[in-house]
Amino acid sequence: MKSVKALYFVIAISLLQSCGGGGSDPNPVEEVKAPEAFNLVFPENNTICTEGIDVSAETVVIEFEWERATNATSYILKAIDSESKKEYSANSNNTTTSLTLPKGMQFSWSVEAFNMDKSKVSDDQWSFYSEGITEENHSPFPASITLSDNENGTININWTGSDLDNDIVSYSVYLGKDTTSAAILENSIATSIADVHIEYNTTYYLQVISKDSKGNSSTAEKQFNFRN
Repeated sequence: MKSVKALYFVIAISLLQSCGGGGSDPNPVEEVKAPEAFNLVFPENNTICTEGIDVSAETVVIEFEWERATNATSYILKAIDSESKKEYSANSNNTTTSLTLPKGMQFSWSVEAFNMDKSKVSDDQWSFYSEGITEENHSPFPASITLSDNENGTININWTGSDLDNDIVSYSVYLGKDTTSAAILENSIATSIADVHIEYNTTYYLQVISKDSKGNSSTAEKQFNFRN
């Protein structure tokens, strides 16, 4: 009798093991990957865009293009009027879309790629003038800023200015741990600052202001945090 009971016990354990939980999920949830880095294509940086379609004497339709971001399923294009700060935007599932913009204005533009709740902004923010410019008095484009870590608590700051009139006369640079940054360079023709002391694992706000001979100016902004 004991041997029969033992047999029933072994069978019961085997059934529990074959039917019970704890096995691998037959339908595992695939991890959502964030979009990877990508570049802008058109309108080209620091140029006058003359390839738009006229809508009226005041407005033009410009088609924007950027590279495909790996893992991205959709994009948001944003263009900001550098003078009024008005934002124009459009959604797209492809790598092109168009905006209707006022003529003769300077714009900065960028694209944000999405995949579910994860996103990646284009590494660059480009600038251009919409067609329709007649006067020879253009504001400078926001400077292009690059940073390098010397790995000793200092960084190098480099920037490149651009102006259609080629009349930039000075740069001023502001740096701080919040948006009320302090000047570290004022009214200089220099385009770099070496060995700027920073604290690692700290967010900084950097501004480079470009000024031209006619009193026009533009501001380039960059937020960074070097980690050790």
